[in-house]
Amino acid sequence: MGRLKRVADNVSEMFWFTVDDWSREYRFGINPHPWELSPGHYDEHDSIMVIGRLRNKSRRKFDRGELHLLASHIPRNNRSSEAERIGNAWVEQGKLCCSAWILADAFHSLAPAFAANKFKEMTFTVCNLRYNKGAMEYVHLDYELTSLEDDE
Repeated sequence: MGRLKRVADNVSEMFWFTVDDWSREYRFGINPHPWELSPGHYDEHDSIMVIGRLRNKSRRKFDRGELHLLASHIPRNNRSSEAERIGNAWVEQGKLCCSAWILADAFHSLAPAFAANKFKEMTFTVCNLRYNKGAMEYVHLDYELTSLEDDE
């Protein structure tokens, strides 16, 4: 009889990427027919996508990262302090893709910083990346590159 392989719970991995390119997508539409689609009579989408190259060694089969930042309009007081994740993570076509919900006031201050080319590095902490899917726990954008000499 074979032994069952036990999978460890909540395995977190950290990945460092350069910030090579970014883009912002904004859409807004008004729905004149309230009985169709959106009960709020309008549809709005705002996101920032950041692309970079992997800086640290990894056993994973990706060498690029793609971060999708989305504006969250939930008031700060209503956000749960016990949230275990801020978005999703998945692997496709040789890149680690992550989405993260950012408070709207912080989100809207990011575009001018990206436009001024301020960010040099992004760091992802991903939890339970199995079968090319996982949860995004943490994202950090930094003005300078972190020394990764200890990892080499």
